Amino acid sequence: MFLVALQVVPRRLPEDRQQVVSSDFGYHEPEQITAGRCSVRQALKFLDDHQVNPDTHTATKIAEDYTLDAEKVKHVLQHFKMFQVQVPKDVDEESVSSLRALGTKYLPGTAVK
Repeated sequence: MFLVALQVVPRRLPEDRQQVVSSDFGYHEPEQITAGRCSVRQALKFLDDHQVNPDTHTATKIAEDYTLDAEKVKHVLQHFKMFQVQVPKDVDEESVSSLRALGTKYLPGTAVK
């Protein structure tokens, strides 16, 4: 039987004790985005803009604004859409309490994007 002596090395504690700020999408968003790419926030923004007003926010206009390839933007707009949640006006009290328990901020009878 062999006994091994372990030496305890004191480690420094972290100096930064601030709480980590969580982002909206669960990861750190880059401050600079290279040309030809967009962040999730930007993609959701131009998808929403296009869905609300497709005549003003065309694929070529979005490609110019975000320095993206116009053909790729056209495919993104064709294959991705924003969800629209609609809650009926005649909702019973149990459903309203369920919505509140889920933390939703939307009232019955309103259209939500």
